[in-house]
Parts: sequence; structure tokens; C-alpha cells
Amino acid sequence: MFHRPSSSRGVRSRRSTLAVIGLAAAAVLPACSSSSSPAVRPPDQPGPPIIPVTLTATGCSPQSFTLPAGPVIFQVTNPPSATPVSVGAHYDSNHRPTEMEVQNAAGHEINDVEGVVPGRTRSFLVNLELGKTYRARCPETQIPWGTITVTPPVAATTTTAAG
Repeated sequence: MFHRPSSSRGVRSRRSTLAVIGLAAAAVLPACSSSSSPAVRPPDQPGPPIIPVTLTATGCSPQSFTLPAGPVIFQVTNPPSATPVSVGAHYDSNHRPTEMEVQNAAGHEINDVEGVVPGRTRSFLVNLELGKTYRARCPETQIPWGTITVTPPVAATTTTAAG
């Protein structure tokens, strides 16, 4: 009977790869997953700004935004409801929209999030370009729509220690 020597190096390599994948997923998923926590990013954790949006019977709240150019995460919340949910045609049974969409000036979708039922929060990422105009719509058929004004990106600040 022939026995091939086992290699602990291969096992360690697979474990290291799985650990790296797990850490990467843990870093990325909070920005894209559902959550009921407020939109807060600690100042020592770099990343796109998180913009909280609440779905209401009249659309998005806030409806219009002034945001820096670059990636932005919209964290969209549909408040809890005592009424059973009957989702259809982009609205829940309380006549609140269940989606948010960001469109370019011509009305073409850039990105969106759908299925934000009462009591849930979902997020999506949009890369805003300086010099472009965007629409914020909750739902995609909302008239009048909100606007997104894009400002120059926020410059990184540095501090120096006094010596």
C-alpha cells in the first residue's frame, strides 16, 4: 500500500486563503447589507460617505442632496409598520415607496435598491461624477424627483504634531 505524505502546507495555504476571503467579506458586506443601525462611519475608518434616506408616503426624505464627487453609499430605510405589507408597483400597503433610484439627467438608471419593505434598511453604492446632474427618485416614477448636486471631492486632511 502506497501512502502519499500529507502536506500541512497545502492545508495552511487553503486556511489562509479562506481567512483572507472571510476578512474581505466582513469588510465589504456591512456597506451593502441590510441593517437597522444608524448610518455612521467612524472617522478612523475610511470609505465612502453613508447617506441615510427614509422612505415616506411622499418619496425620499431628504429629497435632494449636496454630495461630494466619488463613491457614495445610500442607506435606505422604510420605517416599521403595524399594517401588513402588500408590496406591489413599487409601493407598500402604507403608500410608501419600497425603492430608491439614482438616475442621470436624462432619466437613465445609474443604480437603485428595491424591495425595502417596512422595518428594513438596504444600501447601494453610486459613483457621482463632478459636473454631472443626478435625480433621486423614490420610487423610480416619482414626480417631482429630487436632485443630487455634486461638489468637488473632500480633500484628505493631515495633521502635524507640534514639536
